[in-house]
Amino acid sequence: MKKNSKKGFTLIELVITIGLFSVVGVLCASLIFTGITSSRKNAEKSAFQIGVNKFIAIVNNHILSVGDGGTQITFNEADTTEVTLVANGIAETYKFKQDTKQLLLTKDSVTSIVAPSVKDAIFTYDADRKVLNIKIQSDLDDGWLETSFYLR
Repeated sequence: MKKNSKKGFTLIELVITIGLFSVVGVLCASLIFTGITSSRKNAEKSAFQIGVNKFIAIVNNHILSVGDGGTQITFNEADTTEVTLVANGIAETYKFKQDTKQLLLTKDSVTSIVAPSVKDAIFTYDADRKVLNIKIQSDLDDGWLETSFYLR
């Protein structure tokens, strides 16, 4: 009986092993990439929601801080991306900038970003009912957030 002294792997065994490792590697990389992408989108959505909530709170606080004089609104029907609220001599201008996709607040000559990742924002004012309507659309999806403020 002759003993086979050659040890090692055949070419077919090596090709099959490399193929299996390649498939497993591609699947792992795909899962990692999907997880990272999903995490980034969730972080952006969270930043948008926090910004919009902050924006609504700022507008609400401005309206609630008004005494008996009420809030005056400077609103241009032709430009529904900007509204100015004046109460007790304090003016706050809220503006949506299309080019930077941000909601901005200007108060005392200082402009700050209130909400990032904004696709669109529309301000409308019903003077008869004294209602300020705000519609904000996220740049991350097609849903709209709508809210109304009843002014005194």
